[in-house]
Amino acid sequence: RGIRIDSAAYVGFACQQAFDSLLAKVVVWGPTYQAALARARRALAELYVGGVRTNTTFLRAVLDHPNFVDNAKLTTRLVPDHGSELVLAAERAKDPLLSGLTQHGRDAADTLDHTIDENEEDDGTFIRSPLHGEVIEVRVKAGDRIVPGDKIAILTAFKMEHEILADRAGTVRAVHVRAGAVCSERQPLVQLELAGLGEQSENQAAADSINLETYTRPELERLRQRLAALDDASRAGVIKRKRHSIGRRSVRENVAAIVDEGTWVEYGGLAIAHQLGRRSEADLIQNTQADGIVCGIGDVNSGALGDGAELSCAIVSYDYLVLAGTQGVRGHLKMDRIFQLMQWDLPLIMLTEGGGGRPSDFTPKDAGSSGLGVPTWHALGNARNLKIGIASGFQFAGNAALLGMCDITIATRDASIAMAGPVMVEFAGQGRVDPKKLGPAPMQFANGVVDLLVDSEAQATEVAKTCLGYFQGASKSWSCPDQRLLRAAIPADRKKSYDVRTVLRELADTGSALELKAGYGKAAVTALARIEGRPIGVIANQPLVLGGALDAPACDKLADFLDLCERFRLPVLTLCDTPGFIVGPEFERTALVKYTSKFFRASARLTVPHFTIVLRKAYGLGAMAMAGGALQLESVFSIAWPTAEFGAMGLEGAVELGFRKELSAIADPKERQARFDDLVSQAYERGSAFTLGNEFCIDNVIDPVESRMWIVRAITATQRRRSRHARL
Repeated sequence: RGIRIDSAAYVGFACQQAFDSLLAKVVVWGPTYQAALARARRALAELYVGGVRTNTTFLRAVLDHPNFVDNAKLTTRLVPDHGSELVLAAERAKDPLLSGLTQHGRDAADTLDHTIDENEEDDGTFIRSPLHGEVIEVRVKAGDRIVPGDKIAILTAFKMEHEILADRAGTVRAVHVRAGAVCSERQPLVQLELAGLGEQSENQAAADSINLETYTRPELERLRQRLAALDDASRAGVIKRKRHSIGRRSVRENVAAIVDEGTWVEYGGLAIAHQLGRRSEADLIQNTQADGIVCGIGDVNSGALGDGAELSCAIVSYDYLVLAGTQGVRGHLKMDRIFQLMQWDLPLIMLTEGGGGRPSDFTPKDAGSSGLGVPTWHALGNARNLKIGIASGFQFAGNAALLGMCDITIATRDASIAMAGPVMVEFAGQGRVDPKKLGPAPMQFANGVVDLLVDSEAQATEVAKTCLGYFQGASKSWSCPDQRLLRAAIPADRKKSYDVRTVLRELADTGSALELKAGYGKAAVTALARIEGRPIGVIANQPLVLGGALDAPACDKLADFLDLCERFRLPVLTLCDTPGFIVGPEFERTALVKYTSKFFRASARLTVPHFTIVLRKAYGLGAMAMAGGALQLESVFSIAWPTAEFGAMGLEGAVELGFRKELSAIADPKERQARFDDLVSQAYERGSAFTLGNEFCIDNVIDPVESRMWIVRAITATQRRRSRHARL
């Protein structure tokens, strides 16, 4: 009473794998939980199933577990949380009576379908089943002659059909299975009188006759047709008319220019626009290839970089020929998929030409969907990988936002980059506007949105590869200018300006210095460069602009660049020649305090190796910020060329402030100027590189020729620490 057992099994029943393997259900009830538990234990103790392995001992272990006994502690996590101890308990509880019953059940079942035990030692004459399944067809009979490759039978398991092929030659002596029977793994199917080798089955002969050059099948032909629709040849006229005629390339031409030949793997190439409710599939396949966005991975720069370089890169490129490069439903899915791959530390190069969102992908049945749950920007914003964006043509709304989220942005001069296109601008009540006047690239270059301004898409893709290379590893080969040129790089007249970019070009490997944001914050220079093939970041003051004094845009640019180097573990070299931060009411109106503080924070937080070479002036807070917060503090080295001079503030200002009373007492202007010049000369000597070298306030004064050697030694000395340091 209180126990029910439901089962359809019987002696000789063969378990199939096409359905649930449940043999019986044991259902119990009682006036209390403990009474029901006792009945369940009794039912399982008295339930024996022979012929197959069952989980009865495991279920008994579950019933005996303390958490099951104490109903208050019972949760659905019992088995996942306590699986190991339950299995051990089941092993210990095995009933010796079961083995006898199991053998008895097996013997009974064997008599129904075959007379040969699957565990019987094999003398080589049996062809056995490789799996547990149901026989749906037997292809041979006694007396048939077979050779390797002939079909013996067809079995089904888990709704899949499996052809059983002969692996030896012979004559069928006996068939041990029939259609409809269930056979176990290793159960004999047929027994042979073995014959010699040398014959070939019809199946093998057919396989050997296949011409691998011309072989095809319907599904392969269908795939080839779909892939052909993606090729530029399928729309050659449109590409010539709408791309080549205006100096631009097709999306696949741009991808091919970036990725090393033979390494491209495309994701989502067969995707089409989400518009089947209003357009035919054939139309969408022909005119919305890849849903207007080409995504994939490939190697970049393999020919230029040395051993150990990380070559793999993710590529995303919008296709302006497909619905004006707008962002469709499936295009977003593809992009999000690529962003998932970036968890494997893949950098990204993204070509963003397009008009923003695509309302035409939404139909009336999508009513209530705002489209605001798209995870694309959240995923990109949280990606720690290097992201390089390329702008050509129009970048409006979401496409512009994607570009702006990149770590390095490149734009052709004819590009437009704006957070809304002409339609939205007009809708906002600002009248009609020429799209080319919305965020033109030269303007965005001047305000810091664009890092690099180039003349064409061809140049843009080459520059993108160059930028990526600095973050991939060392170059295979290098050369450098004659370092003796550096001895004459700083004018003898300390009041004469010069272009610090000349110093950088002469110091770095030939052709390796690449300046970022040259159009913004011009009082400072930020650049990627190489020293003996090894990549570094360089910050420098520009004496040609504000005498090298740091204004708000320069500080903003420097802080962002240091953050880039920090996140991607590039050592930082500082070329210091600054009178300090700029001062005056007009500069304070530019939020100078905010941006000088931003620069200080970025500089002080550097954990990558950073080195300072003082070329000439190192004055005040500006010099401290350039040197990482303070000279010699946390830097690998702080050294000076013989032309260097140091002070808490500019020499002239210090003399004017400190000796104002004395100077004002001198009536003769010539005598006053002579005294002023003498005081400045004294201050210069007190702050000269040699005086600071005497007092070990700097690590050394060096011949400019030795600069590269110092940098190489520092990079080498800190290499192990950098390789262990995780990216922030």
